[in-house]
Amino acid sequence: MVKRSAIKARTQAANQITNLIVTGPETTRDELRGLTPLKRAQRAGRCRPGTGHDPATVTRRAIRALARRWLDLTDEINRHNREVDELVQLAAPNAANPMQGTHGHLPTEQKRTAFRLRSKGWRLIDIAKEVGCTAPMVGLMVRDGKHLDADPFGWKPRSGSLSIDDREQILLGLSRNESLSSIANALSRSPSTITREVNANGGRDYYSAWQAHHRARDQARRPKPCKLDAGRLRDEVARRLQELWSPDEISKRLLLDFPDDPEMRVSHETIYQSLFVQGRGELRRELARCLRSGRTKRRTRGTPERRGRLPGMVMISDRPAEAEDRAVPGHWESQ
Repeated sequence: MVKRSAIKARTQAANQITNLIVTGPETTRDELRGLTPLKRAQRAGRCRPGTGHDPATVTRRAIRALARRWLDLTDEINRHNREVDELVQLAAPNAANPMQGTHGHLPTEQKRTAFRLRSKGWRLIDIAKEVGCTAPMVGLMVRDGKHLDADPFGWKPRSGSLSIDDREQILLGLSRNESLSSIANALSRSPSTITREVNANGGRDYYSAWQAHHRARDQARRPKPCKLDAGRLRDEVARRLQELWSPDEISKRLLLDFPDDPEMRVSHETIYQSLFVQGRGELRRELARCLRSGRTKRRTRGTPERRGRLPGMVMISDRPAEAEDRAVPGHWESQ
């Protein structure tokens, strides 16, 4: 979770740097044009913009600050990667690459991606980084025709979702420096769909088709673990429910009380489901009585109350006037 937050913050910093370069002075654009993200951040972080207050100087100072933040976040991400690798090696020294299939073999779709990228002129080392194996292994496949047998990936996204072929086209479009709108038009998709896909998986500079596909598979798995199964977040929510806080107040207050802790985040809908949805039970049922409504069962807004009503029921206020004098035998039951 911490690593994901750092990647998202780095993507935002990179986008802000790009926007400032585009709108900044021409000298700055010429100096930073055509550089890789790392070299651009290193050069911008070393610049000396001066102490003036004119727009060009202020823009250069903002670019330098964002570049240094980008470099700090990159170091943090690399540190997290090293820590995870060390833990994996300690727990399972012979563990396979998480992007590979069973027994460490690449699935069929990944090997096809390697061949397609090679046909586009990609280097072996870049293909290896994308598909999740070593460059010599890619060379054995695409040059020598070895190790071509493989099992399928075993998961297909639902209809309407991005497929691995779509993500591969996004990757190729980004490598050609195409805009997200042009990539969306080529795939007959909404630009917002492609923008969300790229931003959620490292941004333009670090997008990986297969890592994005693995992330989509992990998010599509059901049932999903509930955030209120156990732990500090569950205890905090239960305590505030007992103090008669509403789920919406709890959700918003956690953002203020724990601004730097992404683990202490929960939506009001998750709290309601943990209280009312049968089969979850993450929060004690008696906590539902702490809600201001006092309900122990959830009711959709706008739904009329139907309990206690019979179909075609006639109200007593609608009875005819002759029922009052009981002159007809059928009205005697009221005596």
